[in-house]
Amino acid sequence: MTAVLMKLEWLRLRRSLASGLVFAVALLASLYAVWSGLQWKQAYVAGQALHESQVEARMQDWRSSLADIESGAAESTPYDARPMDVRQAATHTPGALAHLAIGYRDIMPSRLTVGAWRNEISMVERYEFDNPLILALGRFDFAFFLIVVLPVLMIALSFDVIASDLASGRARLLLSNAVSLRQVILARLLLRNGLLCGLVLLVMLGGFLMAAAAASEYLIWAGVCMAYMVFWFTLIFCLVAASRQAEAVAARLLACWLVLIFAIPAVVDSAVQALNPPPSKLAQLSVARVAEAEAARQTAALTEGFLADHPELSVGDEEVPGYYRSTFLANERVREYTAPTVAAFRDAAESREAGLSALQYLSPALLAQRALYRLAQADAAASRHFLDSAGAKLAEISDAVGPAVISRNRISLQQYQQIAPLETVMLPVGAGPATGIAYLSGLALLLAVVAWRAGRELA
Repeated sequence: MTAVLMKLEWLRLRRSLASGLVFAVALLASLYAVWSGLQWKQAYVAGQALHESQVEARMQDWRSSLADIESGAAESTPYDARPMDVRQAATHTPGALAHLAIGYRDIMPSRLTVGAWRNEISMVERYEFDNPLILALGRFDFAFFLIVVLPVLMIALSFDVIASDLASGRARLLLSNAVSLRQVILARLLLRNGLLCGLVLLVMLGGFLMAAAAASEYLIWAGVCMAYMVFWFTLIFCLVAASRQAEAVAARLLACWLVLIFAIPAVVDSAVQALNPPPSKLAQLSVARVAEAEAARQTAALTEGFLADHPELSVGDEEVPGYYRSTFLANERVREYTAPTVAAFRDAAESREAGLSALQYLSPALLAQRALYRLAQADAAASRHFLDSAGAKLAEISDAVGPAVISRNRISLQQYQQIAPLETVMLPVGAGPATGIAYLSGLALLLAVVAWRAGRELA
């Protein structure tokens, strides 16, 4: 009987212009989401490659100049091959599924220049700022389509699945054929939402074919998406069965959509921010300026103390401009003075992450978003990991060239080659599957509650 009901519903759908419009919107929007993500990823990768090539070109000139000076092939000037000019490019490599979930990459630094001229504040370039409207609204990627748009399309396709038949009396004809109202509603919702979600999953599969992720990442991503779809299907089934008026069903479903997708995440985020406020960024900048000014006043004293501890470096090129030394000392003093503020920022971020992890189960949208962002390496934790790695490399370069900068000497090519290149910075792969399983468990709990409610309404 269920097969007959679904066949009848298929014939109804084929004649429904509104249903066809919903399927067309779903197809076009999901295709655009994947295409938009691919375009963004290509531009993102191209920008990173350009940044790396520019930094490498400058370092190639630097190495050539130093080699010529060491071999005696060229006369040196006080400005050639200075150790302060040693730098490396730090780029936040996108994950394999980044085109499906852009996440925080639009608003967090993604490519930096790491060298002794910079400190942890100045290594973030101004180019990182994007169109403020895009930053405020976010880009239209597949994760946004799945979490925000797809539930609306499911509601539009399902809210009047039985109410019009009940109002016109056609439901009596169906129920006279030894079928229950539960079977009719379930068969119709299964066909409508099965076709809609199947269409979206096919588009998602196409997005998978354009990535090179591990099989476990594909499976967990697909599992999160399907669990989110099943949650909304079960919620729709519950509310459709509980009401006999299409307007009431639509109003309740839209209210649930607003509360679960917008209201609860906003309240959770505001509460977590209020309970774990970050230190003042203005205070950090003020501390940095004070440190720079103090280092400028104490350049002679700091240099004298360093050379007293390292007498073997006391002979240097007196023609080297003093701003190399003063800038290096200022950056070192900024790093020392701002270390407590940086640690406070990190502690606040970890506390906010712990708060979100505890409260995310209040909203399936928040659960799904955090799971997909983590799998795509596009969450705040991945960005913090990138910045921490870049900061560690900055300290390593500063420690390697510092003695030569202060003593107004050069480092040798051999010393330069001992500075390891910055490797691709990404979170460990093992973090994604573990968090994905935890999020799926939370979604399963929500589904069980909603399914129990639906069964009670139809009893």
